Amino acid sequence: MDMRCRLWAAAVTAGVIGANAANGQQQYIDKDGIRYEVVQQQVPTQVLVTETREQQQTTYRQQITTENVQHQQVYHVPVTQYQVVSQLHNRWNPFGEPYWTHHYEPVTTWQQQVGTVQIPVSRVTVVPETRTVQQSVPTWKTVNNTVITHRAIGPTPTGPGANTMMAAAPSPTSAASTATLQPIQSPAPTRVASANQLGGTQLQSDPPRYGAANANAGWQPPAAAPLPAQTATQPSSTPPPSSRY
Repeated sequence: MDMRCRLWAAAVTAGVIGANAANGQQQYIDKDGIRYEVVQQQVPTQVLVTETREQQQTTYRQQITTENVQHQQVYHVPVTQYQVVSQLHNRWNPFGEPYWTHHYEPVTTWQQQVGTVQIPVSRVTVVPETRTVQQSVPTWKTVNNTVITHRAIGPTPTGPGANTMMAAAPSPTSAASTATLQPIQSPAPTRVASANQLGGTQLQSDPPRYGAANANAGWQPPAAAPLPAQTATQPSSTPPPSSRY
């Protein structure tokens, strides 16, 4: 039981120390009499990245091959033979004795023969070729971008060390007490008296236009004009009708 209590107390102490360390790493900025907390956030963003990958690419090309094919062919060839030719001389000569002579003469004849010949035959075939190529492939990649924002937490505290840019994190009680913002009092409007006077300026040397009684009296409105008297008019009597006869 004591061992469990010790482990639990050690875990709580480590958590408190880690929280204090995290709070101590917070940053604050004082600007224009207001303290701002610097908040850093990691925002995942999709970024288009070009990657080079190896791919197997198969291409086809034409290949010409030549083969010899045996073929039976009939052809004629000349054959030359020598034959003995006999010739009679002085056959019609009465003064001479006829006689025979013999000699060889070439005789050419055409004979038909069958032979096997090799005929070259060309063939076109399509041969596949596989090779490895480097190809650029666009892919979407998730990248964490750091976004820094300033959040107002209260007025700048007065006292020693108030002008420093980096300050430790305030405790919850002090933050609650200093988080109230006092409204800014707008300056009271000032009244500026006009130096220029409106109207005329009275000179003591000018003679008065009216009597002494009117000069000392204040301004009075002009008297209203009298209304015209209204007189009642009686309607005239209708004249009696006159006879034409």
